[in-house]
Amino acid sequence: MARRKTIPQKDKKRPVRRLPNNRSDIPKEDPRANSTDPYNTLFHAIFHGSLDALLIVDGNTGEILETNRTTRSILGYDHGELINEHFSVLFPADAEESKKAVLENIKVYGTAFVEEFRRRDGSGCIVDLTATMIPWYGDSAILVTLRDASERVKAETEREQLIRDLQAAMDKIKTLRGLLPICAHCKKVRDDEGYWRQVEVYVSQHSDVQFSHGICPDCIKKYYSDLDKE
Repeated sequence: MARRKTIPQKDKKRPVRRLPNNRSDIPKEDPRANSTDPYNTLFHAIFHGSLDALLIVDGNTGEILETNRTTRSILGYDHGELINEHFSVLFPADAEESKKAVLENIKVYGTAFVEEFRRRDGSGCIVDLTATMIPWYGDSAILVTLRDASERVKAETEREQLIRDLQAAMDKIKTLRGLLPICAHCKKVRDDEGYWRQVEVYVSQHSDVQFSHGICPDCIKKYYSDLDKE
């Protein structure tokens, strides 16, 4: 009986696209193949247990190699649905950046971006994006972290609008400061341009005060004595 030819381990192709889901998927030369090494279980627990969407992206081609389960809750894609898709598929259809530009952006490791991504249903989603270089099957890849920032950005936008509204209100408030020249006899005041104006006119122009006219008891006695007797 002819003996089967044994293929050397180094000649076998290693999987490079997917996070191993069972021991048969793990390259034997990879430390995760060791049954006593808890790396595989720990990696799965951290990767899929994260509350952030995690994507592993090929740093050369921009292809998505793996996603975690949280990707579905944030972006709407089922686990594995984005595999082999270019990372730029997650950007809005009207995004001006090319695939190459997108890849170069996520290579700025350690920097956080606020980006608008496209969910599976086509709706927009504001996320915080960070990128980290990680080892991947003897090579390297980019671990992209996406955190839903919609509520935070909404709150920040509302706060900024409130600040603008308050600033606009403050700009409308006019205050009187400093010395105000006033005539000792007619009580007119001199404005900044040197004109003498009725005090109520001047105050109205420099504040939000409005005047209503009446007659005080002393002036009634002085100017309307007949009315005062009645």
